[in-house]
Amino acid sequence: DIYRRVGGLEPVELTFVGEKQNLRWELSQHWGLLFQERWERSEWLSGIQAWIATLWYSPGRAWGLLRNQRRKSRPIDRDEFKRCGDGWIGPRFEDWLMVPKQAKRLEIQFEGPPDSFRKGSNLCVFFEEAKIFEGSFQDRDSIGVSIEIPKDCPDIVKISATCDRYFVPAEEGLSEDGRQLSAKLIGIRWIR
Repeated sequence: DIYRRVGGLEPVELTFVGEKQNLRWELSQHWGLLFQERWERSEWLSGIQAWIATLWYSPGRAWGLLRNQRRKSRPIDRDEFKRCGDGWIGPRFEDWLMVPKQAKRLEIQFEGPPDSFRKGSNLCVFFEEAKIFEGSFQDRDSIGVSIEIPKDCPDIVKISATCDRYFVPAEEGLSEDGRQLSAKLIGIRWIR
């Protein structure tokens, strides 16, 4: 992370709680992020070089990044699928997670929108392409999802979520925030 900050890049965000990862893992994260950034800026040659470096440090992550790029059939706003710094997600969210060794379960915790926006606010959560949860925030403040990790699980997995409803705080007079907000992703935790 210090190396990335000095280079003017965002630090690698750790998305799980567990033991400290080794240098090989951290380098695969670094080069994987460089690959994504360069590929999205159409810097093909340097993007391929970053992908090869990712492949060297973590073949699973490299192939996961490639699969992710192939699945993109249309240009998208990158922020549409990301978790914001304050934890809010929009109507669609996806992320790729590296599975720690001996992980048996993944727990994800979502917090619902403010009370007046909960009616009709349904959440679907997917692990890889399989739907593992469907439920509503209507009568609850938060939703916890627990996923058993299969024995043949790849090194990197895709989690995604879709919400039926969103609100824009600026349009509701709540703040100047113009984002489409559906729920807060407040925790991702691997259990061994």
